[in-house]
Amino acid sequence: MTGQLRATHCEHWEMSEDTVGGAGDDAAAACGMGIIDGSALVSLGTSGVVFAPTRQFLPCPNRGVHAFCHAVPKIWHQMGVILSAARCLDWFSTTTGRPIGELLVLLSEPPNQPSNVIFVPDLTGNRTPYNEPGPRASFTQLSSDTDLSDLLLAVLQGVAFALNDCFCALKDAGTYIEEAFVVGGGSQSRSWLEVITNDAGINLLVGAQGKYSAAFGADRLAAVASSNNHISSIMSQPKIETVVEPNKNSKNTYQVAYEQFTQRCHIERSKLADVNAPSR
Repeated sequence: MTGQLRATHCEHWEMSEDTVGGAGDDAAAACGMGIIDGSALVSLGTSGVVFAPTRQFLPCPNRGVHAFCHAVPKIWHQMGVILSAARCLDWFSTTTGRPIGELLVLLSEPPNQPSNVIFVPDLTGNRTPYNEPGPRASFTQLSSDTDLSDLLLAVLQGVAFALNDCFCALKDAGTYIEEAFVVGGGSQSRSWLEVITNDAGINLLVGAQGKYSAAFGADRLAAVASSNNHISSIMSQPKIETVVEPNKNSKNTYQVAYEQFTQRCHIERSKLADVNAPSR
């Protein structure tokens, strides 16, 4: 996004009257975390995003991978997107009548074994990897032993599995991610990060200012526009406060659970296709 600042604004902020570039929320968050060339970003907000800078325009529409100009010159980026991430936790909190903080204490620390319940987080359709608006969320494999903590863990891991779909889609589009900074409200839950890293098998980095990364990135873009400083000197990566690493002992069980999740997604899509098929 670009636009011309009004002269009165330029005078007030002591900026030149040249055209100033802006950014979408995820590109701004990437600027805030110094993700401008290399590395990657996971945004765990209302929606979920896996964001990776690239030197070339590398879309992959058949896997639901977006490609856009980054907010910095001569850099592109790819994005895998799930439409409901922390929104799923908000929905579950509202539905059960339990505050999120109260729910999260139900989980074991750390949650190294996946729930037997499968939750597909398509509350508002699917963007990556299927790019279809029709699919909807579901719980399956419920039993008489299923309790609230099982359902909660299923919600968290359903989002984690959907994010792993994004990692796999970006890999198919030519971008392999080994570690990523994580931002957004969901990044404050260590349990959720444990589930994501156990499933995806990558390190998650929690940095300073992660909660306000988009606003911080917008501030950095303004700083670049109003000074002669080089982008790299302003958009450095923050101090890493926490590194969440996969539990190697959980790899096989999470792989099996992810495969079951993928199979369930295919089943749900097949059902939707049958419902929408023209009658003969």
